[in-house]
Formats: sequence, C-alpha cells, structure tokens
Amino acid sequence: LRERRKGGYAVAAERVKAPSELEAALDRPWDLLISDWIMPGFGGPQVLEAVAARGLDLACIIVSGTPGEEPAVEALRAGALDFLSKDKPRRIVPAVQRALREAEDRRARIRAERELRFSEERYRTGFELAPEALLAYDLDRRVILDANAKATELFQCSRDDLSSSDLDALI
Repeated sequence: LRERRKGGYAVAAERVKAPSELEAALDRPWDLLISDWIMPGFGGPQVLEAVAARGLDLACIIVSGTPGEEPAVEALRAGALDFLSKDKPRRIVPAVQRALREAEDRRARIRAERELRFSEERYRTGFELAPEALLAYDLDRRVILDANAKATELFQCSRDDLSSSDLDALI
C-alpha cells in the first residue's frame, strides 16, 4: 500500500483471507484487484477464476514472493494483467497505472461499441419504417446497398433484385 500511496493513488483496500470473503468482496465495485499468488487456503488461481466466473470487468494484478515463469504464464492466461515479484515493490505503481489505463480504455471501447449499436438500430428502424421508398446507394461503385420495404413495393422486386440492379435502369 505504501508504494501505491507514494504513486498518488487514494487506496481503499480490503484484505480477503478466505474464498467466502472473496465472494462478498466481489459484490462491491472495485477499480483493481491485487492478489497474492499463494495464500493460505486459496490463492491467485482461485481469485482469477472467481472474477472470470462472475464475468467481471476487473483489472487483476498478481504478486508473488516466489515468482516463476510457469505461475506467471498461468496467471496471465487466467486473465491477470500482470504478474509481479514482491521483492520489487517499485514495479507496482507502473503496473497499477497501466492496469487502470487499460481498464478505462476497454470500458471506453465497450461504451463506444454500445453507442454505435444503438445508433445503427435507430438508423435501421427509421430506414425500415420510413413512409417513402429509400435506397442506400454507393456513389463510387454505383450500386444499391440497401432498400426499405417501401422501395421493394415501389419497384415491385426484392431487396436482392434491387441490390443487383443499376440505379439508372430503375429510374
């Protein structure tokens, strides 16, 4: 905690000593989870498994007093963003900064994707329910990309037929 406070972070921490305490802790919102790889009764693998089982978007960093390549690979494959050695506490602040930055970037991307889907749904609904015939047209390739139901009525053909038609011929 001392290193994280030195790094300028307001740290609210909770020590978890058993799987049941972990479950209760995961019910609360956290920006970051830092776990020891090996703890009495349970450890990093169980922590990462619990986070994954809940489908949480929670950045996880694992620390270990006895780091090794195999546990590090196992932790990263299980969803940890980093695997740090306890004997190098100065690496914690940069790891926390990176984890928080990546988590925020991921959340921003998810928000943008959600907004894009909503915008596309809104466009599609307006396009389909418009009271007039509408065609989406690619001016460069000179092809019809899409047509609404009113257009298929007007031209008396299917969307596929319209997509393979030349706009000049339709006019």
